[in-house]
Order: sequence, then structure tokens, then C-alpha cells
Amino acid sequence: MCHLSNKSTNDKTDTTTNPHYACPRCHAAYCELPVECNVCGLTLVAAPHLARAYHHLFPLDLFEPVNGHDSFSETSLDNQEKSKETIDSTDCTTDHQPRVCFGCNVMIPLKIPGYQCPKCKFIFCHSCDAVLHDSIHSCPGCLTLL
Repeated sequence: MCHLSNKSTNDKTDTTTNPHYACPRCHAAYCELPVECNVCGLTLVAAPHLARAYHHLFPLDLFEPVNGHDSFSETSLDNQEKSKETIDSTDCTTDHQPRVCFGCNVMIPLKIPGYQCPKCKFIFCHSCDAVLHDSIHSCPGCLTLL
């Protein structure tokens, strides 16, 4: 918290001593955010602080590991057709269709597990699963179905 000076309110040259934020509950003055109000205990934050913390409030659900033969649910195949992905390889094919990571469009071999979003049922490779949960914090498959 900054210290408020005893200067007159007409002197606007020193911006560090003029409060810029007021607590909406008790109207205490603060010069910077985030801070917990010393008077009423309310946590004061700005919109950018909330945006950076949003993914901690609503984390992405864990994806379910699926092996090569369990990953062909009707929903997953329907969603892949909706996304109009074209696959031009005969590696990793089954009787149904090849497994393709929805994130990077790379073929997922049957011996390596894929990771399926429980909501949209799209399948992702291990690398995309890690990036989505560690950095992006949202599922691109779910976003395409909105």
C-alpha cells in the first residue's frame, strides 16, 4: 500500500501519492492492486488479475486415456466428421477409421494411448493433452462445438 501524502489535492504531479483505487465496500483508498483492504478485508483486484486466474477457478477436466481399439465411439467419429478433417495415411488404421489427434492432426499409433475429452469426445495425443492442461486450459474440441 502506498502512503498518502499531506500535499494539497490540487498538486497532481506526484502520481505515487494520489490514490487510484477505492474499496467498493468501505471506500478506503489504495494506490495499487491486488491488495486486501485493511479496513474491511475485501480482496481488491483488477480485471486483468481475474483473467489470469480464471483457469485456476475452472480447470479443464482430465482427459480419459483410451487405447487404440476403445477410442472409436460414435460420438468421436461424428465429431471428427463435423470437423471435416482429412487423413491421407494408412499408418495406424483400424476397421473403423484412423486415430488422429484433434490438436495437431498427427496420427496416433494404436500401441500408444490417446486422451479423450469427456465432454466433446475428441481424441488428443499425449503432447497436446499436456499443453492443453498446462498452458491453454481449454479444449479446442469443445470450443468448436459451441
